[in-house]
Amino acid sequence: MSSLKEKVKDYCISCNTTLEKDHIGIICIQNHSICPECTINFVSYTFQDPLQNLPAKCPTCSQEIPSLIFERQLNRNQIETYQLYMINSKLTKDEETRRCPFCQYFEIWLKSSSANFFYCKSGACRKISCIYCHKSVIMPKSEHHQDYNELEDLMIKQLNLDEDDDEEQYEESLKASNGIYHHFVCADLNQIKVVLEKAIEKGQKRDCPQCNLSGRKDEQCTHMTCSKCQTKWCYLCGLSENDCDKDDDGVSIYDHNIGWQYNDKRCPMYFTEIYEFDDRWPEDEEQCLEKFHDLLTKISLKNAIDEIGIEKYEEASKQFLTLKNCGYSLKDLNDEEINKPFIVRISKEEFERIIEEEGYE
Repeated sequence: MSSLKEKVKDYCISCNTTLEKDHIGIICIQNHSICPECTINFVSYTFQDPLQNLPAKCPTCSQEIPSLIFERQLNRNQIETYQLYMINSKLTKDEETRRCPFCQYFEIWLKSSSANFFYCKSGACRKISCIYCHKSVIMPKSEHHQDYNELEDLMIKQLNLDEDDDEEQYEESLKASNGIYHHFVCADLNQIKVVLEKAIEKGQKRDCPQCNLSGRKDEQCTHMTCSKCQTKWCYLCGLSENDCDKDDDGVSIYDHNIGWQYNDKRCPMYFTEIYEFDDRWPEDEEQCLEKFHDLLTKISLKNAIDEIGIEKYEEASKQFLTLKNCGYSLKDLNDEEINKPFIVRISKEEFERIIEEEGYE
């Protein structure tokens, strides 16, 4: 009999492949293993929705996978996302992370900070950027002022700016500041930028009516089940199974789909059903989803502009490329279609006639 002990074998919980105990895949604290090949798929799935799926948990026992074991499976971009997530998860409600737009360097800031510029301390970068538009900023240099906290005050002094000057004189001084003025305007318009960006984001996603978890559906039906709180809800109207319109004896979200063709409080189970009664809609599911979110975004953005005013909207669009290139112009937002119902309905009598004559199901 050999005196050498045989290595204990293990099995992948996903594909059942036999593994050595010292394999390089994932092993949780309960000794459940995922082979290197299945680990690639597991990591990819995790990063499809990092806010929901991190920290990563074992699919078998739901125990959190040790950070060092999980991190060694990640590529460079995934490591960056993972580390930022882990840091953000430890922040207080008054803190946030700020990062250099030109490298991976980041810092923890107080949300109450009034600073306009980010000073990268990475030796390979050392760039200064505007925290609002994220563009590079050229600051005046001085051998006597190496402290980044003093540079902004120094810049104002060298530009001979005096906040006590009348508004016109002060702005003229800023305009003569070799581009620095641009970034002072960024600060002034930042709240407008935030309002408009949130409006665009709102139109591109749907929120769970219970916990507000945001997401976008796949090409399946309009019935949603929240992955966080398990609430069932309708993607079209955004109401929960309990709140969406049904007959008095209706209990299921499926009952919400009955009679959608003539009842504007009801919704179809599939987007592709709409085309049969409203030819403005495409027949393809993916194209329907794009149309739906395009309409939502236009409505959300138009409401935001009505609130802040066209003049402020145009100033912000000129200042920030992210707004200028968002894909929506004022002309788009005046599209008559956004003032019409999402779905053109027919009468109940007409629907019953179609059922009788054409055998619609």
